[in-house]
Formats: sequence, C-alpha cells, structure tokens
Amino acid sequence: MSHSATQPKLSEKEIVSIIKRAFGEKALITTLEELKGGFFNTAYRISINKDMDYILKVAPSPETKVLRFEENILETEVLVMELMSSHGIPVPKVHFFDQSKEILPCEYFIMEMIEGVSMLELRPNLTEEEHKRIDREIGTFARKINEIKGERFGHIHKHDKQTFSWREAFDKRICDILKDGIELNVTLQVGYNEIYDLLESNYSSLDLVIEPRLIHYDLWDGNVIINDRMEIVGVIDWERAFWGDPLIEFNFNNLAYKDAFNEGYGLEMLGTSEEKSRRLLYDIYYFLINAIEVTNRQYVNKDQEKWACDHLKECLAKLRQNNDHLDVTG
Repeated sequence: MSHSATQPKLSEKEIVSIIKRAFGEKALITTLEELKGGFFNTAYRISINKDMDYILKVAPSPETKVLRFEENILETEVLVMELMSSHGIPVPKVHFFDQSKEILPCEYFIMEMIEGVSMLELRPNLTEEEHKRIDREIGTFARKINEIKGERFGHIHKHDKQTFSWREAFDKRICDILKDGIELNVTLQVGYNEIYDLLESNYSSLDLVIEPRLIHYDLWDGNVIINDRMEIVGVIDWERAFWGDPLIEFNFNNLAYKDAFNEGYGLEMLGTSEEKSRRLLYDIYYFLINAIEVTNRQYVNKDQEKWACDHLKECLAKLRQNNDHLDVTG
C-alpha cells in the first residue's frame, strides 16, 4: 500500500506526552505499533501498563494539503461515534480528544481497541454461507445508520456547510472535488467543465430526496471488525460521515453491491429510473474522489488513478446515453 502524504509521523516523545496528558503521569507505554491499514490519518496501537490497548488517531498537519471535503474530519468522526453509541451501532469508545494543539499542531483522539479482525482480512477465508450471513448483517447495520435523521443536508455539525436542499449539498460536493482536481492539475481524460455540465443537467432526480439521513460513506470491508465468533463487533472510520441520501452509500455502488447486503438492508434501493439516475451521479462522484486523491496523497503507485478514471469515463458515457435518450423521447 502506498504511504499517503496526509499521514503525519510522530516521534516517540510526542506519543509519550499525548498518553500522559490523556491518562496521567503514571501511564506507561508497554507496546507501540503504527497501524498500516489507513489512507488518510495516522494511527497507532498502544498498550498502557501492560493491560489496556488503545488506538491513537492523528489528523494531518495544518500545512498539509487535504481535499476540501477532508477538512476537519477528525472532529466529525468523534462526534458521530458518540452519536452511534446511543443507536445500537458497535463503535469504539472515545477516551480522549485534544483540539488544543499544544502537543501537536493537529487534532488527535484516543479510542478503545476493539479486538477482532477486519472483514477485509477475513473474507478470503470464509465459506459462502459465512459471506452471506455477515454481508446481511452489514446491510442491517447500514439500514440502522441510514435511519438516523438530520435537520439539514451536508456537514455533520457545521451549520455554514449545511443546506435544506440535497441538490445544493451534492452540488457543493461536486464543485469542491472538481476544484481540488483543477488545483492539483489532475488529468481525468474528460474536461472538468464537461463533467460538471453533464452532471448538473441530470440533477432533477436529486430533488426527490427531501429528508437528510446519516451517511457513513466508507462502509467497506476494511471498516467492519469481526470477532472470533464471526460477529460484527465494530464499525469504524466515521470521518467521512455526512447528512445525505442513503443511496450514496459505498455499498450501493455497482462494484460493491451484494445481494446479501441488500437482503439485510431490507429495502429495494435501485428499483426506479430516478434511483438509478441518482446512483449514477453518486458513482461519478465516488470515482472523482478516487482519481483525484491519488495526486493529493502523493501515491507512488498510480494504479488507483487509472482504475478510477476508466470507471469515471464509463459512467459519464452512460450519463450521455441517458441524455440522448431523453432528447429523442422528450
């Protein structure tokens, strides 16, 4: 996996200072391990006084360039995990959150370590029946998450980044990621203005979404923790959460869609032409992020960018076909 330029490196002295601030002067670090599964923040597994394990998660430094939607998302993660604990979703308990920037120039928090392995690690070793059972359970959890209602669309807690219109909130996301791509000089095989015009001409289906719902937006196998009894004991990485349309969840992407997940979710989400139209818009947004973040994070391996650009081109072609069909029949 490529290291991301957004991930800060901490010295042992800094980590010791953080632990003593959080747990007191008598707190002694007995083991320390940097975790390699993340792509944006830096995370460490830390054992304290030989009997308690925690995760230290550190945001990028203030001078580090992040994409617009990634600004201040560590605070989002902490707030959403606190919300989830009262809704029956298994999340780590946050023990300490520091925004003072006295030890580090960036925010960080410490949460409990959930024992288990990610579904990403486990899936190759599962039987087909185990696959289906856990995917159904993930779908059930996704439905519980999406049933949580908000007051406005957009950012979790910053009212100046919220709106009563899903069309406006989604358009803001599209404009932000396109601006990021332009500033980073990322080539997408299709012009930025052409992409925006094509998307904007298909926004009418967004007006059908009138109720803000909580979106995890990163509910992939790597963020689902399974214990040795094959039970889901943790849903992690809530930093990308926002208020939006449940259909935008990663799991409804045609590359991730699973029948068992849909059974657990309990609703047919792609049954109408309007829903399919919205999902195509969301696929384009997803592939834009995946293409543009490669340059921003300074990955050496560019395979992700090519993969995303290829899928982006396919999705844009489908959107053009939809427009041509409407022109002929309209």
